[in-house]
Amino acid sequence: AARTITNDGNSDLEPDFIWNKGRDHAHYHYLTDTSRGLTKYMFSNTNDDEETFTAYVTNTTSDGFTLGNGQGMNDNTNVGGGVDYVTWQWKANGGTTTSVSASGSGITDILASTHQANTTAGFSIVSWTSVDSEAFVSHGLGAIPHVVLMKDRESGSANWIMYHVSVGSAHALLLNTTSAQDGSSFFRDSDLATTGIPTSSIFKLGTQDHTGGHTNDMIAYCFTPIQGYSKFGSYTGNGNADGAFIYLGFKPAFVIIKS
Repeated sequence: AARTITNDGNSDLEPDFIWNKGRDHAHYHYLTDTSRGLTKYMFSNTNDDEETFTAYVTNTTSDGFTLGNGQGMNDNTNVGGGVDYVTWQWKANGGTTTSVSASGSGITDILASTHQANTTAGFSIVSWTSVDSEAFVSHGLGAIPHVVLMKDRESGSANWIMYHVSVGSAHALLLNTTSAQDGSSFFRDSDLATTGIPTSSIFKLGTQDHTGGHTNDMIAYCFTPIQGYSKFGSYTGNGNADGAFIYLGFKPAFVIIKS
């Protein structure tokens, strides 16, 4: 049945990016945002293209979001009760986007794009249409992103591609697979190896099909570290029972680890 999910804790939060997963049922990860529209969903565990669902997240509120009766995010089929869910949420700019006009020529093209950014939290949502060549995309953070997570919205064969500061622009991580880092030209080609990509204003796309070898609609979620709030880095496992200690400077509430 339709219901409202209310955030509690330190402060209210009206989310712009919602990432949901059924904890005790074989549901996909469902990702929606206010830039694409709350009826549009991507799935971080697959390379499926974008789909439309009208009965999942139906709206956001000043401190949460409302759900319809869609089973992917509001299922009641478990024996003895409903499915338990977890949702991670980020605030960008309340759904208000900034448009960037195309400029430049050749491999230094800045593509036309839109972004909504929360520079206080170090987060932005970016959408654009890719081209069949290398190009730049504006991210709106005003700081160098340490993670760029992107997906081709129209392709059912394109993986989720992640730039991570510890891996560098010569490689990428694939969110929806168990693969090790990939050295394909996702983020830049050899002729721009010394350009220092990404920068505080843009990230650079290569020619690989998953990021730039076509003319499809794209989405990216960009993150830059904020002292006491978020951090992105790497460590080497030590095989000890006590494990490795990774210093952050704050107590994290959400940790993602990938080998």
